[in-house]
Amino acid sequence: MQRELQWASGKLAGINILGFAAPGRAAHLGELKKARGLSEQALQITKENNFKDSAAGVAAFAALLEAEVGNFGQARGRAATSLALSRKRTNLPAIAVALALAGDSKQAQGIVDELHRRYPVDTVANDVFIPCAQALLESNRGDPAQGIQALQVASRYELGPVYSFLRSTCEASFTSMLGEGKRPQPNFKESSTTVR
Repeated sequence: MQRELQWASGKLAGINILGFAAPGRAAHLGELKKARGLSEQALQITKENNFKDSAAGVAAFAALLEAEVGNFGQARGRAATSLALSRKRTNLPAIAVALALAGDSKQAQGIVDELHRRYPVDTVANDVFIPCAQALLESNRGDPAQGIQALQVASRYELGPVYSFLRSTCEASFTSMLGEGKRPQPNFKESSTTVR
């Protein structure tokens, strides 16, 4: 990854590495400060080149990373940055999940509704991100069983750690509400994909 980072540094063509792959990898390895730096570099490059949709996507991904590690205030800030730049399918799906995870259910639900309205046949939005956001929203409403059911449609896609993380979040809500061993067992296959 280091060679790819050197190539991508400062280049518009390297935004997918700087804005998504490298920060995701760094966060996965527990290097959140590095992940933030890479995201900031990608955001700066896209803004300087007036690629607002790309910048919005980078900021949305950064919001999702912050939400996943429990930095909800920073997640909301990154989401606001993203929304100020653009409101398209490049950023709205990730923002819906990030805001739902951060507990901003009203705004997350509004974005889910907007995605349904504007992109009714977008597979990634409707079959991956919206079910993930809905799962978190249901869990936030105190219905983690419905949250796990909402994830069923997304289970057929190889989401790897994202799916596992969201499912375990819903299951943790069950445990805290009902006590260990009282969770319903959903009847769909668990994803076993891992990122290396």
